[in-house]
Amino acid sequence: MGATEFNYRYGRLDLNKLVPVTFFLPNSKQDSQRLSTKECKHLGYLVKDGLGSNSVRKNQRVKCVRCGKRFGNRVNEFELNDYHRKVQEILYDIFLEGSQQLKMEKRWGIPQPKISRFKRSFVEQVFEQIPDLVLKRSKKLPRGLMYADETYLGKQGNSNTEIVFCNENFEVLSTEGVKTPDLKTPITKAFEKISEKNRKRLRVLVTDGETTYCGVALGSNRRVIHVQQFHTRSKLGQITINKYENFGPHVLRYQIHTHWKIFKEQKQEFGFRWTVKFIKTPFQTGRGRPTKAQMQTKKYQRWRQKRDEYSSNSFKKAGKGRVIVNLETKKVTMKKGCKLWMQKIFQKLLPIFAGKCITNNRVESKHSQIKGTGKLRKQPDVDYCDKLFLLQEYIVTHKHLPPVNLKGRPLYKYLMKPKKKSEESYVISGKRNKKSQLMMSTFL
Repeated sequence: MGATEFNYRYGRLDLNKLVPVTFFLPNSKQDSQRLSTKECKHLGYLVKDGLGSNSVRKNQRVKCVRCGKRFGNRVNEFELNDYHRKVQEILYDIFLEGSQQLKMEKRWGIPQPKISRFKRSFVEQVFEQIPDLVLKRSKKLPRGLMYADETYLGKQGNSNTEIVFCNENFEVLSTEGVKTPDLKTPITKAFEKISEKNRKRLRVLVTDGETTYCGVALGSNRRVIHVQQFHTRSKLGQITINKYENFGPHVLRYQIHTHWKIFKEQKQEFGFRWTVKFIKTPFQTGRGRPTKAQMQTKKYQRWRQKRDEYSSNSFKKAGKGRVIVNLETKKVTMKKGCKLWMQKIFQKLLPIFAGKCITNNRVESKHSQIKGTGKLRKQPDVDYCDKLFLLQEYIVTHKHLPPVNLKGRPLYKYLMKPKKKSEESYVISGKRNKKSQLMMSTFL
């Protein structure tokens, strides 16, 4: 890379702030967590440290008196700063600028597989030194509102799937990679990663139409309102609002089916459909039917009584209703067919979505930020893909890479190629052409 291109691409950048990376570890016995914030550029602290011999010749070794790092053969202390700068530039191209690796191969003269392995090695070292890179900082949950969705890293249908939970401030609460087509296990794991404090604060959960999120809302607490936004063409613009209530030993699921623009206009009256579904909890009887002793217990009688009550014709299971929404007074007024539990649900959601469509926009915006800056692609390893997603989230939030100490000297032989000794010569003019005659000093 020429000096003009270097000044154009990196001359105005403060790479020490954007890429706070050191490429030599101090004593390996020290704690890696503590090393992540310690910097040592070695220049000005290098001294000679004996000779390293091999079968051909002896080579001078160098040691840093500040951090104790010993360097191998053929290390020029005056080239370390240049090498450190080039490593920072490559990391800047990969993660902050999102350059394609094939273009970087032409620019730096490094094979594309080497760049890919260096990228993976850097990501692994980041999470080895800082395991809780994104999730270590405690995050608030304003108004008890949480968004959840799954995204694709790359083109849809041919990429890894990532489960993401975030709050109203666009902060990622947890993530989990999907290894199998079944989403139940990764969604449950991602929700369990969220701090217990925020799980107890959860009041409104906004997701897409994936049914697994219903189990998350059902298993958290009975005060959670679960809003589902559907993306299929047949249900485009429709939402379903779910609320769960204990019904003896069983659970009732209240559902309101309406449109996502119900809170968009200043004052309007709209209609909706509602249903009540029965979720039967299992009665542990072992094999076969309950015994006579079990049938006589209060637990079984209460379990059977509630089930029969729901199955009776007097229990209304579906219907239609209407309400009036006033954005000026922030009130929801009941009209024909509306019941008190419906009015309470709308009243809870009104301050959150007043003047807006009820959408899963927070987490979808976070997906666009991460995928737009990182240019993520499908990865064979799902765990590595999850780490790459979290690292890109850190970059989107902080605008720089995390402080990391790289092991060894990656890409050193490509970036610091030995310079050929210039041959001293003079030109001899002939009748037909000119010849270059080498001087005696070249052979000494």
